[in-house]
Amino acid sequence: MKRFERKKLEKNIIFRLENILQYVIILFLVTILMTQLLYLNKNFGVYLNNTYKLEGLRIEEYYNILNSGWLIIESSDENQSEILVNGRVIGNFENKSLKIFVKNNDVLEVNSTKDKRLLSFKIIMTSKNVEFPKVNYFITTDGNIEILGRVKLK
Repeated sequence: MKRFERKKLEKNIIFRLENILQYVIILFLVTILMTQLLYLNKNFGVYLNNTYKLEGLRIEEYYNILNSGWLIIESSDENQSEILVNGRVIGNFENKSLKIFVKNNDVLEVNSTKDKRLLSFKIIMTSKNVEFPKVNYFITTDGNIEILGRVKLK
């Protein structure tokens, strides 16, 4: 008789543990489902995931590693050509040379559409942290817009 009661008690304990385990699994799955549903709402997603705060920011802006440098560009002679940084006119070559300040990944262009002749432009000096364009790098234009390159800083 004791043996029968013992088996019944063991079955009862196993049954209870099985029920507790089922409730824990169901609670866990409901928690995961609710968290995933909260991610659909952007307002709650910010609190659940810190990467949403970085959305739309450039990495350089976030880590504040925007260094700047300078370079001096010299023209073969005085002309009406313009230097563009990221599509904006910075200056012209009326004085044959031009010093410009640049940041990492700035795009440098020379617009010589006002002068319809063959011109050459050369980098004569840069700050120490400018990796590209290097000193003595040159391009020639023939009344067009030429890309000098993308600035790389160390």
